[in-house]
Amino acid sequence: MKKVWITLVALLFVNLLNAQGFWTPIDETEVPKEIVDKFHAEHPEARNAHWGLRKSGKTELYKVTAVENGHHIKARYDEHGTQLEKIHTTQLEKVPEPVKKVIDEQAKAGWDIIRIYHAFKHNKKDNDDNPDNDGDDDIYKLFFENHEHHRKHLHLEVTVKGKIIEKDYKRHSKHEVHH
Repeated sequence: MKKVWITLVALLFVNLLNAQGFWTPIDETEVPKEIVDKFHAEHPEARNAHWGLRKSGKTELYKVTAVENGHHIKARYDEHGTQLEKIHTTQLEKVPEPVKKVIDEQAKAGWDIIRIYHAFKHNKKDNDDNPDNDGDDDIYKLFFENHEHHRKHLHLEVTVKGKIIEKDYKRHSKHEVHH
């Protein structure tokens, strides 16, 4: 009876995590073949792939993280195999000038850049032919750290034109390890 109770609690916990938007690690064999094939076709040099699943109602989302040519990459797909987002680490030299300006402004305020990601979100409402598209689909995710303020971290999402579309502060303990 105790094993049944523990199993039920574990299943309830996993379902609760999925309902809250957390990713459940899964084996590549559990991912629809169409999605795996698309990922490997686009990233033939990708190594150490780790897959995740998030269920929200009847919708299933798949995420993969891997390393390709020394860059960390991440891609997200819907259950139909449509790629929703792709992300990879990049270097400051490859960042557009308006984004560099945002980084410089944060540096003047005491923030050190620790990681830069280039992300492309596939947005069904906007496309490249839309003159009103402000580049919100092509973004840079910037991660900063400020040791002067108790290891406070800053995350910005910035369009290629330098428009900040998301800003998030987090405070971390001295003992926390960041990857």
